[in-house]
Amino acid sequence: MFLPLNPRHLAWFRLGFLGLSVVAWRSSGRVFDPNAAGILAPWLESFYPDLFLTPMYLGAALVVLAAACMGVASRCLGLVSVALLLPLAFLDEGVQSRQVLLTVLVCLSLLPGVPVWRVFRHPISGVVEQPGPPQWPLLLIRWQLSLVYLANAVAKAANPEYMGGDVLQGLAESHPDFHLHVEAGLAHFLFLVVPAWLAAALPVVFEAAIGLGVWARRPGWKLAVWLGTVAFHLVLMGVRTIFMLNIVCVVLMALVFLWGEPVRAGFRRGSRGM
Repeated sequence: MFLPLNPRHLAWFRLGFLGLSVVAWRSSGRVFDPNAAGILAPWLESFYPDLFLTPMYLGAALVVLAAACMGVASRCLGLVSVALLLPLAFLDEGVQSRQVLLTVLVCLSLLPGVPVWRVFRHPISGVVEQPGPPQWPLLLIRWQLSLVYLANAVAKAANPEYMGGDVLQGLAESHPDFHLHVEAGLAHFLFLVVPAWLAAALPVVFEAAIGLGVWARRPGWKLAVWLGTVAFHLVLMGVRTIFMLNIVCVVLMALVFLWGEPVRAGFRRGSRGM
């Protein structure tokens, strides 16, 4: 938990997260959803037309986020960007994806920042010259990804109506954007025809496997889990559009696997490090 991170890897993680965030937040919904805001709705609603939904507000929030992800006062500006982006998590589209992004941003804000231009001006070396920050905030991100998939798998597996295919049939009848046609106990998707119970069980298996596979350590297993995640979400996108959640999960999985591991070798001290 307290093994150090490679500062260069952390910088790449933050820059990758910044790119993902810009795409996700710019693609946000444009209508305030009081149900998403809960008890905050009466206090926030009046600020949306003239403040939160203006391009200037979103631009300012993304500028603060960019500064934090580039290592400029990362803790302070990271938390400020969380506060600025929080109202945009209560719009009519993408609530789940933006909640995931905000949680990741909170975790990254727990890490000290080193400006990226200081990190990348040092030559690439197989040995980290000075220990970076501890890995536990990135472990929280890994736990979040794992729980997103495992919680969905458990919730579906514990629902007899879902496992029997009845929920899929109800979704097919009530949602025009649900492209899995269920009739007479059979699920039709593209050119495939399978029993409805099997169409319900397969996502449970994949989500459970991905939720556990987040903890893979060997490169081969990481690649297999990530490719399985991509395949799962591609099929999911064909069945029903879930705004940005598919892209957010796939990209975060890649960031965790590529740059979320701690440094397990020794350190070279006493030289020019960060």
